[in-house]
Amino acid sequence: MLVNPIPGIAIRTNPAGYCDKEVDALLRSAAAEHDENQLRALMRKVVTRLQEDAPIVTIGHTSRFFALRDHVKGFTTAYDGEFVWGGGGLNRAWLDK
Repeated sequence: MLVNPIPGIAIRTNPAGYCDKEVDALLRSAAAEHDENQLRALMRKVVTRLQEDAPIVTIGHTSRFFALRDHVKGFTTAYDGEFVWGGGGLNRAWLDK
């Protein structure tokens, strides 16, 4: 599934493994559409189909908490508070003690 919320920036994500050829075709058409009204109409169809199929049902959210001592330096999270396994987090942390 291709999701393109910002023109010119393609974000590919499909954590549910959702597969629907009609939705894929609508999203490809939307990605190529330049007319705002046409784009809105295409995305309305996509959203309607996704609401009908409900490939992901969110049942709750968890808060992210990181407790660190004052001497732990360089620990980072992603822009959304998610723990960064590869490029940040504890990979770049050090103890200033």
